[in-house]
Amino acid sequence: MKKGFTLLELMAVIIVLAIIFSITTPIVLDLIDSSRSSLKEEQIAAIEKAARLWGIRNLSVNGDTVVYDGSEINFVSISTLQDSGDLDDKDLNGFDIDSSSGVCSEYNAYQFIYHFASSSDDC
Repeated sequence: MKKGFTLLELMAVIIVLAIIFSITTPIVLDLIDSSRSSLKEEQIAAIEKAARLWGIRNLSVNGDTVVYDGSEINFVSISTLQDSGDLDDKDLNGFDIDSSSGVCSEYNAYQFIYHFASSSDDC
């Protein structure tokens, strides 16, 4: 009596593994995509929080105009936030940003409003 598997048994195992792989691959890829988008949202929230902290120390209001060092400002770059120590490099780990990215700031209804922007042109 020979020990081992028949060709039919091996093919059945390969087919079952292929079915499992074809079912799980899209699920895993969706999880990876959702993790990436969730990470990006968290990083944008960290950037906006850093802009709020920076704004508390540096911004003032003249009427409805946001002022920094005597001149109007409506955009704070990510490099400015990093240089001031309000944004750590670890907050941007894996974040694909352009050097022109930053945060738009505006003053409305007695409060500063901050939102992420790809460039100052988006403000």
